[in-house]
Amino acid sequence: MTGQAKPQKTKTVAKPDVALADYLDTLLAEIDAETVRVTTAEPAKDDTVQADILHKGVTESALSQDTASLGTVDEVPRPAEVPDWAELPFQVLMFSVNKINLAVPLSRLSGILTLEDRISQLPGQPAWSLGVAINHDTKVVVADTRRLLMPEVVPDDEDTSSLKHVLLIGGGERGLAVDSLKGTVMLDKEAIRWRGAKGRHPWYAGIIIEELTALLDVDGVMEMLVA
Repeated sequence: MTGQAKPQKTKTVAKPDVALADYLDTLLAEIDAETVRVTTAEPAKDDTVQADILHKGVTESALSQDTASLGTVDEVPRPAEVPDWAELPFQVLMFSVNKINLAVPLSRLSGILTLEDRISQLPGQPAWSLGVAINHDTKVVVADTRRLLMPEVVPDDEDTSSLKHVLLIGGGERGLAVDSLKGTVMLDKEAIRWRGAKGRHPWYAGIIIEELTALLDVDGVMEMLVA
């Protein structure tokens, strides 16, 4: 009598679109959380007006102050940080990293290289560092964009074989290794849901609404690279 074969265990892997949705939800939640409490003062009038203001949300501490003024507290979004280069229509380069679509303003790029094996590894570098490449006479510090921008969604044992291109920023001395290039898109500032103050993810400027794509803040990325 032969024994029955034991069923093999299967490993559940998150679908790329689910991972993308979860990650974009995280970024959008960060934008939604960027509110400030603003207190505005109004001159006191008669009891009727004061009661009406109280109905609109006057705090008890405000009522205990001098009746010459009453404070109302409101939740308002932080002012969007629209960069100067976005005041006029602008082009972005769409690209993919770890099956997540991102974009970078063309005006902030210094060039694009093909990622080759001839990268010199340097000891004692951060986990996101792939090494140094030579572009003409310039040394380019190449970063694994996945590990730099989104280490929380990249497994520790993830290889780098999918990285094919390097986006040059910072005058061409820094490079972001990415999986694939998706072409360019012309946008205006109304197409972006801009971030307010920098939060947990200083590398992104906002979300391209129609594409559901995170737009890079190159200055924020450079701060992470030189930190």
